[in-house]
Amino acid sequence: MFNLFRKPKTPIMNQDELIKQALDVDHLSDLVDLRSRTLLLQIYKVEEVTRGGIIMPSSVIDSSKFDNRIGRVLSIGPHSYDDIDYYPSGPLCAVGEWVVYWRHDASLLTINKIDCAILPANKVMFATKMPELIDTSYHVGK
Repeated sequence: MFNLFRKPKTPIMNQDELIKQALDVDHLSDLVDLRSRTLLLQIYKVEEVTRGGIIMPSSVIDSSKFDNRIGRVLSIGPHSYDDIDYYPSGPLCAVGEWVVYWRHDASLLTINKIDCAILPANKVMFATKMPELIDTSYHVGK
């Protein structure tokens, strides 16, 4: 018989726990070794409940990982920002920062149940401290 009240097999982790797990350098270095001028990003997930108390449907939360263009930098590939002529003011981002990028520039993947993106290092548009304030779904003409 199907039991609606059974406990999930895997513990459900909130965004902060996922970030803490993903930013564990030892854990990450065992799983990913970037070989080129790329960034490994954790894709920003839409919160289940907005600040105004609106509960987001699961379809919106699930699709946000494909539509979102915001990610936290987990790892920076070797020589990503070595070219002083191309990056005279230094690297475009640092590990731990939230960055915004064009959706089609990134390759999406899941690493240890964490939605991630691989992004060329020169495709970062800008960094932000408050990703929840940025609406990447806005289109001119709506």
